[in-house]
Amino acid sequence: ESWLQEQSKLILGEVRESFPQFRGELEGTTINISRRLTRSAGNACPKTRTIGISEPIFSLDENVSQFRNTVLHEIAHVIAGPDARPHGKVWRNIFLQLGGNGERCHQLRARGQHHSHVARCQRCQQDVMVGTRIWNRLSKGSRDYYHPGCRGTITKNWLASPITLINILGISVGTKY
Repeated sequence: ESWLQEQSKLILGEVRESFPQFRGELEGTTINISRRLTRSAGNACPKTRTIGISEPIFSLDENVSQFRNTVLHEIAHVIAGPDARPHGKVWRNIFLQLGGNGERCHQLRARGQHHSHVARCQRCQQDVMVGTRIWNRLSKGSRDYYHPGCRGTITKNWLASPITLINILGISVGTKY
């Protein structure tokens, strides 16, 4: 049993012990550690009383401090039940009561999931680092993104220009051997 599984069970046990009014809602609740959850830190199905916690996210030391909060977040979904709005007032009040921070989103990084790409600001011609999601949206042209520095439009940097590629490869233009 992994430390994530062990800690999840301990947190669930603490909630059952400290909040007897929620024991009925938590009856039969299971917590699974998932390698497939790479974008969300956790998920919950109140109907089946099943909680999933991300192994890729919480295997990084930098994210461990948010582990308890995430487990409480998902437990609050189970307690709120299948008829409650997923991040509505009922859920939030329960989450806060359990000791969570009340937030619905995280800024946690997953192991091996984040890559940076170089885009270009059309106004100031600076290179701008963007994540894969924005890079793919730039490729499709589905929306505009703006450089925080000068508010110029960011575009996908297709290796800057053909001249840059030629220079990188060391090809001499117009010279015959």
